[in-house]
Amino acid sequence: MSPAQRSSAWFITGVLMVGLAVGRVLPPLLVRFGSEVPVPNWSPAVVLFLGALIVAGIAWQTWNVIHKERKTIASRHAIRVLAIAKSAIIVGAVFAGGYFGFMLAFLGVDTEFGQLRFWRSMLAGIAGLALLASAVILEWTCRLPEDDDGDESAEVGGTNDPTPA
Repeated sequence: MSPAQRSSAWFITGVLMVGLAVGRVLPPLLVRFGSEVPVPNWSPAVVLFLGALIVAGIAWQTWNVIHKERKTIASRHAIRVLAIAKSAIIVGAVFAGGYFGFMLAFLGVDTEFGQLRFWRSMLAGIAGLALLASAVILEWTCRLPEDDDGDESAEVGGTNDPTPA
């Protein structure tokens, strides 16, 4: 079994660009089909920021356990943490791109609702970027540290072992 690979910058950029394109095209499509363009609530930004805080907390705890205290974690726990990181990367990139695209659709619109859509979309896009950044950090903390001594196995079984055979 091959080890899990970190998310590449190309993958993250691709997901961001797809979200950006969908978010930018959505308002004109809604108008074309006779529907009203919604004004984003504050709740998506709040939920994305809370998700970013939770993922950052998991990253901090994982980094402390693996890299600072040099302890091992159960394989099930490690797989769950990595799954959280991978899914939060996708969710953060999709929402950041989507809200920034929605924001671009209202760039320069001087109506009251246009400005409201612009600023709320920008805040939600920033929250999506915060989730994306904390997820990338969480994915990075899942990487196992390198051994400090290069020949640890020889030391355990060698003549420096104080335990009797």
